[in-house]
Amino acid sequence: MNLMALKSEQGGSKKSEQWLYLKILFIFHFAELCNRKGKYNFQQPIFRANVGGTIFFDVEEHNPYKVAKIYEESDNYIIYAVEPVHHGMAKRLAVKVILRFQSSMEQIADTALEIQKKIRYYEVHQNEIAEARHKGKAANIIWCYFGYDEEDMVDGNFICHTTWVDDAQDKNWWYRLSNNTIFVNGVHIDVHNSYEMNKELRNDNIDKDELIRTTREYSSKIISAAEQYIKLFREYLNNTLTEEQLIDLVAPLNKEISLWFFKQSNLPIPSLELHNWANVHTKIACSIHDFSLFYDKNSLATWNTENRKWLMSDVLKRYESELEELKTIERTI
Repeated sequence: MNLMALKSEQGGSKKSEQWLYLKILFIFHFAELCNRKGKYNFQQPIFRANVGGTIFFDVEEHNPYKVAKIYEESDNYIIYAVEPVHHGMAKRLAVKVILRFQSSMEQIADTALEIQKKIRYYEVHQNEIAEARHKGKAANIIWCYFGYDEEDMVDGNFICHTTWVDDAQDKNWWYRLSNNTIFVNGVHIDVHNSYEMNKELRNDNIDKDELIRTTREYSSKIISAAEQYIKLFREYLNNTLTEEQLIDLVAPLNKEISLWFFKQSNLPIPSLELHNWANVHTKIACSIHDFSLFYDKNSLATWNTENRKWLMSDVLKRYESELEELKTIERTI
């Protein structure tokens, strides 16, 4: 259980809540000390209580790093977003561009050159570490992704993308050719041949209410299977099940999770209005599908016992966070 997600909705003083929290921490600390000293009978503490409702503890306010938002309009194009994808010592930027008019590859090449010069010193970073490392420096690599409307930007459906690198990069690598790449006015362009097909799929008549109903149905099924899976996993952590027993018990759940995951994957592409809502449903289905990777007979050789425990626990944190995100976004539909 997430200790930060405990607060009696039935009342209680702040001091009593803090005292309860300290007692829980002491129990977990004592169990850890016992585990270190003992060779056998390791304890996996699980918090249980007869307090009704949920309990929350005050924690230090978290102020996440805010990535700079860039949106600029010009006569021929819109810079919809500039995203930082820095890696190591290389400052790298990915630019999403909406073209205002139907454009030839020559016009796109000219636009890419103009944008590259404009944004090269833009300060957009993933986090404080990246900002400290790259602030004030010119970008080493810039990708420009071109589409014709906001739906293209949100869906990642682009006509093409261009690549520009400075002289410090391996140009033979970054400017390598394939069946879909061309050079126009010295600009390396990767053409996305599936653009029109994806556009047609999106523009097919989709019943909004039916899509919402079906998505919710599939999510309900896969979440139900996930909760059964989590219950068994926690019993395994509490040493009431062996790993072998856990694997046998979750085998039918693995099949059920895969069934609903693939059904949801084949749903129609949602409209822009439903994009964020559908994306949250997709994210939680992907996290649940990860459960089935760890405790499956076919993947036992991939990880050892401790690695599987850590991976499963890590995915559970993501799943719990996405559940809260799902509850929030469902209120908007």
